[in-house]
Amino acid sequence: MAIQKTTSVLIAKDFFENGGMKQKLSNEISRLMTPGCGLDPSRFLMIAERVVKKTPKLLTCTAMSVATSIVEAAVLGLELDPVIGQAYLVPFKDNKSGTVIC
Repeated sequence: MAIQKTTSVLIAKDFFENGGMKQKLSNEISRLMTPGCGLDPSRFLMIAERVVKKTPKLLTCTAMSVATSIVEAAVLGLELDPVIGQAYLVPFKDNKSGTVIC
């Protein structure tokens, strides 16, 4: 599998295609998610992945910014499901670095 890079930075599209990286993110979410928050870590990651894959601009964000945003939402116990509307992943261009971040 060829890894696409934008200015030598791993992008979200490649991150979610790499099973090992997804597993590390899943482990981190499970570890950091507040017990009793009512969220299932595997369901949370599945929804997050679906949101990222359905938003083409998010696929061009740096993988680290997307992963960090997902973990922050998990720590706060906020659903990323757009129907529920508790939290959103928003892509924007970082003019300083010239990359798209979440």
